Amino acid sequence: MKKRLTVAALTAALACAGAAGQAFAADLKINDHVTLGGAIEVEVSHSEDFEGASETSIDLATAKFALETEVNEWASGVLAIEWDGDADKFAVDEAFVKLGETEAMPAYLKGGRFVVPFGVYDANTLADPLTKEAFETKEDNLLVGVAAGPVTVDAFVYKGETNEGGGDASIDKYGLAVGYARENDMLTVGVHASYTNSLFDSDGLQEVFDPEADYVGGVALQTSVQIVGVGLIGEYITAIDDYEAVDMLSGENVKRKPSAYHVEVSYSLDMAMPLIFAVGYSETEELAGVFPEKRIMGTVGIELAEGVGFSVGFSRDTDYGVGDGGTGEDADSLTAQLAYEF
Repeated sequence: MKKRLTVAALTAALACAGAAGQAFAADLKINDHVTLGGAIEVEVSHSEDFEGASETSIDLATAKFALETEVNEWASGVLAIEWDGDADKFAVDEAFVKLGETEAMPAYLKGGRFVVPFGVYDANTLADPLTKEAFETKEDNLLVGVAAGPVTVDAFVYKGETNEGGGDASIDKYGLAVGYARENDMLTVGVHASYTNSLFDSDGLQEVFDPEADYVGGVALQTSVQIVGVGLIGEYITAIDDYEAVDMLSGENVKRKPSAYHVEVSYSLDMAMPLIFAVGYSETEELAGVFPEKRIMGTVGIELAEGVGFSVGFSRDTDYGVGDGGTGEDADSLTAQLAYEF
């Protein structure tokens, strides 16, 4: 009975929303202000972990749709919903409102849930760089910035999951990012630098280390160059000071100054069915027991039709040595992906 009532209520709500939506669309011509996009990715993979256990799997890797709205030139919003395979449900991936950044007003305000502009993490391979796995930070945050020609400057604040010294939590995480980008028919160049006062608030580290430890700042430097079909990417991220606290995995007091870097070379062929070849290499330091020490990855991708792509990727992770707290072993993964984007 409860399920029937829920369905009935949902049906009634959708009916009301539909009627209201038709009236709203008539007034604002909503189709001129809303863009719908999304992606579905299916992967077939074979992998072997550091312990030598192998697995073959078929997975729905991505199921995501996003609404981007722009009712007027100075206000826009994004709502992105993505399938969470671990929880077996849809969840909000990103949702934010942005005000400003027009021809008359280069400054802007952005608030909501999105990845803070610390690091860039660009890659053309199926496997993610270790820089992204370790240091990407998605939070509910508030950002102010300005775009002046090829230069952007952003400052952001958020609450985060860590809390230095315990006690009452507060909005005390912050950062700054500066970027430069130029593009023409032959050359595309990008340079980014960023700072955060709490490197261990990243999605990859916040649950591994003591959440009440002293904050440790971090810096990130990234550059990318695209010359005709050849692309180069380089990124380096590091803590500024040592982290001294309890390791939540081992329970031992540790002193670490983690860092990671990633480099990639890619080549694109603009044909009837465009091709891309990409090879990347990532390495971490002082993150034994949390992430691999090294990752080499390669991908070949082809665009079969508009919005439809097929890629094959290989990656090999090398763990830290036994003396450093790892296994000293390799882990391999081979993945074929069919992707549809709209």
